Amino acid sequence: MMHAPKHSIALPLPARALQGQPTFRLFITRFMSTSTPTPIVVSKESIASSVFPTEEVLTSAEAKKNRQIDLEKATTLGNVEHNKIKIIFQDAEAVKQVETTIWATTDKRIILKGGVVIPINRIHQVKIL
Repeated sequence: MMHAPKHSIALPLPARALQGQPTFRLFITRFMSTSTPTPIVVSKESIASSVFPTEEVLTSAEAKKNRQIDLEKATTLGNVEHNKIKIIFQDAEAVKQVETTIWATTDKRIILKGGVVIPINRIHQVKIL
């Protein structure tokens, strides 16, 4: 019987060799649960009638910190240069996307032109265009 050296490197096996293995299923489950569904593009005006659950959409502290940094940058760019921002958020119905400028960011929400509000804990991603 041959034993692997104590400091060997495990190389990935072909996918069919991993079928039925718990680690493979765990990896797929984690990957699938962390991806965001394709957002529905909506107008800024339609957000005013949205209902927002209270639960946080991001799970990691790092993701939340990065979102806050991105929101602060986006707010500055919106006020100074009137740059549009792509905001991916989730209301009670679905994951949605809007392109607009952010006028203000508070500790709990962002305020868009016209006083439209999105709770920060419902924002998946902020992209500066």
